[in-house]
Formats: sequence, structure tokens, C-alpha cells
Amino acid sequence: MSHLSAWFYAAAFVLVGHVAQAAALGENIASVSAQAKATVSANNNTMKVSAKTSSLGASYSTREIFDGVRTVTEYVNAEGVVFAVRWKGLGLPDLSEIFGKYYEDFRTEVRSKWGPKNRRSASIQTADLVYSNYSHGSSMSGFAYLVKLLPAGIAPGDLK
Repeated sequence: MSHLSAWFYAAAFVLVGHVAQAAALGENIASVSAQAKATVSANNNTMKVSAKTSSLGASYSTREIFDGVRTVTEYVNAEGVVFAVRWKGLGLPDLSEIFGKYYEDFRTEVRSKWGPKNRRSASIQTADLVYSNYSHGSSMSGFAYLVKLLPAGIAPGDLK
């Protein structure tokens, strides 16, 4: 393998990297909190936790994880369950990891809408999941949330 090829594969891994410290949509953050702290520490990633209030007064918290190329923000309800996720930075995060058990339905919807094409900018809605992603060059920003887990008093526009 040439030096250039090795660099390309390393860069590709970074751009489509895993956010191993994040909980999947619908999961409780307690199930990954110990792993999250170890992963953040081992990889020199940063994690910031904040309390938030929606425009209608509903409370929730966020966990913002920066892995060096992108920020993934988890939105967590009072029970500790991730109900929404936002991302911004270079490349798309690993959606199978972020969507968890909702990934296959998402993938099926993508295939039925566009076939095998890779859509970097897209919006999808299934019975459970709303997804939107926008790309400009290699920069991506997007969000996803679970319709049934969106807390009362929180509108999708509050997820900023």
C-alpha cells in the first residue's frame, strides 16, 4: 500500500468515524455513561453536558461530544433517554450507531426513495424517526429525532 493510499484510508476513517461514546436514539444514557467517559478520555475527545429549557418550558439536557472533526449533540429527556441527535462537522457520523434499532427502517426508507444512491443531503420520515441532513462540500449538518419520544412542550425547532 502506498503512503498516499494509507493516508486516504486513515482520512476516510476519521470522516466516517464512530461516535462510540454516544447512546443510540431511544437508549438510556446510563447504559453507556461509563464507556463514554473512558472513550472520551482515551481519544482526547471532549464531552459537555448542559441543562436546557424549550421555548414552551419543557426541560431536557444535552450531551455534546466533539471527536476532533464533528460535534454530535444528544438530547436527553428527564428519564435519561436520548430522543434526538444533531451533528455538525466533517463527514456524516455512523448513523447505524446513532439510530440503533431504528437504523434498518431508516435504511429501508432511503432505499425505497432513492435506491442505492448515496444521498448526502436528504430528509426522511418513518413512523418513528424524522431525519434531515445537509451537506456543503465535506461539511455536514443534520438532526434526527424520535416522534414518540419527543417530550411534550418541545418542538423540533427547539433542537438547536
